[in-house]
Formats: sequence, C-alpha cells, structure tokens
Amino acid sequence: MKLGKSAAIFLGLVLILSGFYFVYAYFTLPPTKEADGFFGELGEGVGSFAIWGLVLLYCRGLLKLLANEGPWLQRFLPQEYSEMTQSLGLRFLQLLNRSHPALGILTIALLAGHAGLTSSNNMNLFLVLTMVVVFWQGGFGLFLKTRLTPLSLRKYTYAVHAQLVSGGLILIFAGFGHLLVGD
Repeated sequence: MKLGKSAAIFLGLVLILSGFYFVYAYFTLPPTKEADGFFGELGEGVGSFAIWGLVLLYCRGLLKLLANEGPWLQRFLPQEYSEMTQSLGLRFLQLLNRSHPALGILTIALLAGHAGLTSSNNMNLFLVLTMVVVFWQGGFGLFLKTRLTPLSLRKYTYAVHAQLVSGGLILIFAGFGHLLVGD
C-alpha cells in the first residue's frame, strides 16, 4: 500500500508541475501548430488506433490484478456466474498475454506515427516527454523478450516495465500536449 501511495503522490506532483508548465507555455510560447492536410488527417486516424492499443495493454494489467484477487472479485459476481465469468476472463487474459509483445510494438509504432504525422516542426515538451516514456516502456519490454538478458537485469527490467505509473505519465503528458495543440 505504501508503494501505491508514493506512486499517487508522484503522479500528483507531475500533474501539478505539468499544469504549471502548460499555463506558462500557453501564455508565453508561440502556439504549437498541428499539421494540416492529408498527413495530418492520417495521423489523427493512426492516433485513434494507438489509443485502443494503449487501452488493451493497460486493460491487461488491470485484468491481471483482478484475476489474482479471487475473493475480492467474487464480491461483485453472483455465485452462479462466477465460474463461467472467471473462465471467460482467464481466456481473454491468456489472449492478451500472448499478444502483448506484438501489441506493444504495434502501439509504439502507431504512437510514433501519430506524433510524426500530426506535429509540425515546432515540437512541444509534452510530445517529447510522452515519446520518452513510451520508448522507455518499449525498451524495457524488449529486454524482457530477449534471451540474452541476464537474470539480474531481467528482474530489474520487469519491475520497471510493469508500472502503471508509466501509463499515468503517458496520460498526463499526452493530455496536456493535446490541450496545448488545441485538440
């Protein structure tokens, strides 16, 4: 519980600092222009698919948390449906586990494509921070999939890759970045 509290405090501080920077950038820096035309529209479509990729990736994490908490989950399910629902949930979780590496790579590519197609030469800090966190997650996920990674590094990599804090950072930075562009 202490770890969850410190993560919430950290995300709260990042949210407040990002809010201060947003106000500063909105009123003092030149406006960030979005790319127009065919590529801008294509980037918007790519961004929609990227959002669904992120939803599925983080839905997997939430489903894993719920699957490990049997008694907690049983409070919400009627007794006659609990076995059927658990088996459907576990099958869906197995599908998400198998597709997680490919979906992660696809989502990173879609997010990079969205950023590249919709942003102009005037890059904003929130876009840069979002892409740093996304590539951070992808890099550590790649370490988990390679067979040459030493066991000590693999344990550290799993702890860094499996953080919901990264999802919170992506949400904060991408949200303020889109507000700064005017979406």
